[in-house]
Amino acid sequence: QMPAGLPMRAMNFSSKEGSLCFDPFLGSGTTAVAAENLGRLGRGCEISPAYTAVSLQRLADMSLEIRKVE
Repeated sequence: QMPAGLPMRAMNFSSKEGSLCFDPFLGSGTTAVAAENLGRLGRGCEISPAYTAVSLQRLADMSLEIRKVE
């Protein structure tokens, strides 16, 4: 799991509040969590069922809306 500070730093330099931040390799969801914490719209995709389960749980724990696209 990547430290949340890394994507947060990149987002602070490259986007504004309300911007869409997309991670094509979502993994455990660190980038999506960081985006939401900074007031961005965190979106991403992941092909690994194990990582998908982890990221879905992390986002659910934050009471965020989760929309699954198949």
